[in-house]
Amino acid sequence: MLRTMLKTKKSKGFLSLDTAFSLVVIIGLAAYVQAKTEPLTSKNDEAVIVDALTHIIEASKNYKAGVNDGYTSVSMTLLSDAGLIPADLSTGTNPAGGQYTIDTTSSTGYNLNATKLGAQLCGRLTGKISRFADTSPSDCAAGTLTIAVN
Repeated sequence: MLRTMLKTKKSKGFLSLDTAFSLVVIIGLAAYVQAKTEPLTSKNDEAVIVDALTHIIEASKNYKAGVNDGYTSVSMTLLSDAGLIPADLSTGTNPAGGQYTIDTTSSTGYNLNATKLGAQLCGRLTGKISRFADTSPSDCAAGTLTIAVN
């Protein structure tokens, strides 16, 4: 008799309710994690582009220190051939699908461009890179960030 009293009767449907609740929690957590990690991709793209731009600027300054003509002969190919930047920066694309280019060179400076950025990404990059070089938010209208390097 004591054995029968100690035995508890299983309630029917408890396992189904518990399983349904667990599934709802798992789906909710998955949706939350996806919503939080999706913006991280664009932040990583921003960080990659800022790193590349600052790397190119520093490489060109190092190159300028070793030549007599200042920035006149600087180019992406030259910086890559000199081993100052990785080859993928001179021949590859940035994470937004554009390229890094150097133009309007003179002995005292040049323009470094990052193309196909989109207005929002370009605007965020302008704020981040402005501590290193002169930028203009109007450059972002066409999706190209132009940095005046002196």
